[in-house]
Amino acid sequence: MDALTGLTRMALEGFMEWFGKDVVGIAALRSDNEMHVLILVDGIREISITARTEIWRKFYEALRTSHLFSSYVEEFGTAPRIVGILLSPEEVDYHIPWVVHLLLQGTVLLDPKGILKKAREVLKGVKTFQHRNGAVVVMGDLSKGEVVDL
Repeated sequence: MDALTGLTRMALEGFMEWFGKDVVGIAALRSDNEMHVLILVDGIREISITARTEIWRKFYEALRTSHLFSSYVEEFGTAPRIVGILLSPEEVDYHIPWVVHLLLQGTVLLDPKGILKKAREVLKGVKTFQHRNGAVVVMGDLSKGEVVDL
């Protein structure tokens, strides 16, 4: 296991220890030297996006004292980039483009209630491709005036 994966695992273990059974889904997507992690948490819908970012930041900052973090910084010259996206299970149905890409290209790490599996099934027809500026979600040929729910 490389350092980035190990650090992500450490942050997720701390998060799961804190939130317990409220964590109902985790998916991760690695690209180069960064990790994006989608975490589904029951009851988080009432919490603002800013506060959710601060919650994830607490677990990320806890990594700074670890030997693995120091080793990563020494090897790459920069802190690891681990982005946590905290959503409620209902918010997955909003089909936010980055979440769609993460679900289609990433790896499901935890899904006891089948929420992520169901979301992937719904998104089966959506295609993505890598562009030099990042991932692009291809919506396909749409008829004039047709409305598509992302």
